Amino acid sequence: MPSQQPLELPEILSHIASHVHWRSRPACARVSKEWHQAFIPHIWEDVGFSSRTPEHVAMPRYSHHVKKLIVSVRNLIPDPPHCPNLQSLTLGSYPGSTDLVLNHPHITHLWLANGQLLPVWWTILPQLGSLKNLDFTSTIVPEQETDTFWQLCTRLERLMVFNISIPHQGQLSSMVFPSLKKMTMGFPDTLPTILEFMSRCPNLAELQWQGTAYRQALMI
Repeated sequence: MPSQQPLELPEILSHIASHVHWRSRPACARVSKEWHQAFIPHIWEDVGFSSRTPEHVAMPRYSHHVKKLIVSVRNLIPDPPHCPNLQSLTLGSYPGSTDLVLNHPHITHLWLANGQLLPVWWTILPQLGSLKNLDFTSTIVPEQETDTFWQLCTRLERLMVFNISIPHQGQLSSMVFPSLKKMTMGFPDTLPTILEFMSRCPNLAELQWQGTAYRQALMI
């Protein structure tokens, strides 16, 4: 029986697929049945929807391969898919986006962009028990949700927030954030609260501070 050629071995093909540029992967998947099987998981591991494209139709068939999903359209997919291996989700914070998040409570990275953080998110975010990385912009943390925000931060490893205001400290003085290692922040006010927050992150290794006003304040 003839030995199998190296480029016919699934593990070798999968390794090759992981290094091929994403634009070239569809063409590679058409080389043969073996290449198709090896490249499909890599083609679908990172999916972005910017309009109603053919991917919407094929998504149910390949959703188990999806690890990273970006939805940049205001009108979401009519029937949000369930991606059992999804790790990272990026989408706008607007009505309808919540269904997609609730359908994937196991995600580890959530990026909410495009506008104010809607009140409903303060109910949803605590339900994401595996969340380690959170990015969002443009919000005022309500007084009644301040401690919800702090509790969420106790299990985060990375926090990236811009244009956020935290008018009330809540129970901050009694809290510690041991998991936070990386933070990127941009705050229009409440500098004392943020400095107190930072002082309670004993394992913080990387900090990026955005905003001219605060760079000047730190130099005084």
